[in-house]
Amino acid sequence: MADPSRELLRICANRQRPQRTLGVTKLIERVEHNARKTEKRLGQLTALWESVVPPELAVHTRLVGLRGGTLDVIADSAPVRYELDRLLRGGGEHSLRRRYRGSLRSVRIRVGPIVQG
Repeated sequence: MADPSRELLRICANRQRPQRTLGVTKLIERVEHNARKTEKRLGQLTALWESVVPPELAVHTRLVGLRGGTLDVIADSAPVRYELDRLLRGGGEHSLRRRYRGSLRSVRIRVGPIVQG
């Protein structure tokens, strides 16, 4: 029969969980996956947005996300937000909804800085 203390050490070594890698690789992969997914969803919407919104107004906006069927848009000033609101209520939102293949229920416009990135 083997030495009980050696047997206990062998059993303990087998029962230990493997040490986790604390690298950032998984985090980077997840961020990259989410960015590609967002780009895929917003890519088509960006083209539609540019076809519905006049260019002189579109340059003052940025599409920031699509969640739960709501498209989030940032306008760089309150007057631009007002003009977008009028445009969307006048049929622009319906046009976007009709032409977009995904789920689009509403457009939410906020005023904020337009950061190109």
